[in-house]
Order: sequence, then structure tokens, then C-alpha cells
Amino acid sequence: MDLVWIYADQAQKYSEACAADQTQEWDCSLWSRFGKPNGFAYIQTGMYDYSQNGTTLAVAKRGSGVADLINPAMQKFMRSREYYDICKKHGLER
Repeated sequence: MDLVWIYADQAQKYSEACAADQTQEWDCSLWSRFGKPNGFAYIQTGMYDYSQNGTTLAVAKRGSGVADLINPAMQKFMRSREYYDICKKHGLER
């Protein structure tokens, strides 16, 4: 069995969209494999208070300096027009 790290509701959301219409931008055959033999299982379904925007970009040993490298770049990108356009394309702008 394979594992995937995603939001708690993502399998349900994508599976339901595939059930309604198989012509999605993603591979519907993969989303139908959750909880089945030779399918996928969740390894994490909750959010942590240290995750920004509900997404973990990297996992590293505390004090390694990785966050000091990644966080400024992410903050800069999230203020960009490109980031806004990506969010808008996927209906996530606020």
C-alpha cells in the first residue's frame, strides 16, 4: 500500500468530483483507490498550528536553518502577482 500526505477532506472532495465527472484535471483512477488493497492510506489528516496556509513545504530538524531559508522566499512569493494569479485560477483568492 502507498501513502500520501494530504488535507483531511481532499480524498473525499476529489473522489466526489470524479464521481460526478470523470474528465477532471487530475487522475480520477488514483482518487478511487483510497482505503482499498493496493491503494492509498492517509498518514496525516490534521492541521498543525505551525503550518502556514495549511501546507507544509518542508520537514527538517528543528534548528537546522531550513525555515530561515524557505520562509522569507515564501513570504515574498505570497505577496506576488504570480501567487495571486495561481490562487485565482484555482478559486482560492480571498
